[in-house]
Amino acid sequence: MVDQEPRVFRPVAGNAGTDLGLEALDKFVESESAVRWWHVSMPVDARMGTPAIETPNTSCPRPDADPESFDSILNRFSNPAAYSGLTDWDRSYLQALYSFDQERVPRIQSSEIVSRIVKYERKLRK
Repeated sequence: MVDQEPRVFRPVAGNAGTDLGLEALDKFVESESAVRWWHVSMPVDARMGTPAIETPNTSCPRPDADPESFDSILNRFSNPAAYSGLTDWDRSYLQALYSFDQERVPRIQSSEIVSRIVKYERKLRK
């Protein structure tokens, strides 16, 4: 896909941190990981039209992130016997991610997601 449509993977040639650069793209292409993604979007504030994420690269997902420290379905790829579905942590993360106001100031978004995860985790433990 990268060979056929290179502009799709680098639409603004790395400008303002909208992607992770050529070296990371090469690692992405060569990777044999079961789950991988390439981030090329720039979310903007619907009211102001300004970037809704911090740049450069501070808010991009890290394709090389290691989820082992979390009780997550993502670990199924390294330990298939341990996970059969979403964990409580996965559910808390997804609820927090999709329930917060995405038009807030970017630096507030991360702390709000973390706060909501903690809240959902506490609910699950009761």
